[in-house]
Amino acid sequence: MVKHLFPFIALIAAVTNLCAENIAIFPVYVTNLSRKEGDAIGAVMKQEYGKHAEKHVIGPRESQAALEEHANDFTSAAKSLQAAEYIELHAVALSEKILIEGVRMNQDGRIIHRTQMTAVTLDDLPDVCNRMAQSLINKTAHRKHIDLDNVTTIETRGQNRLFTETVSGVKIAMFYVHNKKKDFHDLLNIGYDMKLDSRNFFMEFAAGALFPADMTSVFNSGTYSYGGVQFEVGGAYYLQSHAYVSPYLGGGVSPRILFEPGGVTVAPYLQLGVMFMRVASTKFYFDIKVAQNAFPVKFGGSEEEYYNSNSGTWEYSKEPERSYYPTEVGLQLGIGW
Repeated sequence: MVKHLFPFIALIAAVTNLCAENIAIFPVYVTNLSRKEGDAIGAVMKQEYGKHAEKHVIGPRESQAALEEHANDFTSAAKSLQAAEYIELHAVALSEKILIEGVRMNQDGRIIHRTQMTAVTLDDLPDVCNRMAQSLINKTAHRKHIDLDNVTTIETRGQNRLFTETVSGVKIAMFYVHNKKKDFHDLLNIGYDMKLDSRNFFMEFAAGALFPADMTSVFNSGTYSYGGVQFEVGGAYYLQSHAYVSPYLGGGVSPRILFEPGGVTVAPYLQLGVMFMRVASTKFYFDIKVAQNAFPVKFGGSEEEYYNSNSGTWEYSKEPERSYYPTEVGLQLGIGW
């Protein structure tokens, strides 16, 4: 007899557990908005909340009858719907924007979390409700759930240039210089950097000074080092193009005018990095860069006059010219606005 009751007990437990997971979204309180506009806000919120909570959501249409039956008592209506929690929504239309507030409550009417966002038009509803739903579910600020796909219209204005055309700033770098035939001093680079940034990639243009990390080597003719003016033309592709923090992979070419030891060279490069705060007006980035000098860096080849004490005359000697193709491996740090 008892064993025949097990299926019914299991069914009752499953139904009870399912009901305990229900979330009710009640009709939106609206100010300066029509009832249809309020229904649209509620419908979109139901869709987004259900998607992120992965629970059964009772929408405003279903919850309205229960609310009317219990004389607008939310807690009683929620209990009649067997909802463990419910969401109150308030929308106020101002002259140029709509303030939308969401409050997550437990069955007894205690506030669990509250969040508020601004929409310029109802076209912002999918993005606003997407982030408000995640904010209410995770009990976090809505800004923690921003990405390039749920940016609202108002956030693209003013200082937060979320879809930037130009990011200008400075960067510094230090490079280890490797060559099998000869040891070189490490290099430092500091200069101006400009990125033309889009959703999936950026183009980069830079110019700056390239000089040995040990500046005494500049005045020591026996030390192998080089420096001068460096330019960069390149680009990179975002590996996670819709994220707040995006890694990227790219490359380019770096023409140089060398003051020491003199000459011109070009160094193609590859870089792997990370861009932080992509949706903000101020961005930080760092990358690992590998550059290979395609043209030789030449040392020697000049004539020097010296006094020969044996013959008692001034003579000339020519230092043999030596060519190297150094490889540079380094870390770059930058900030842009």
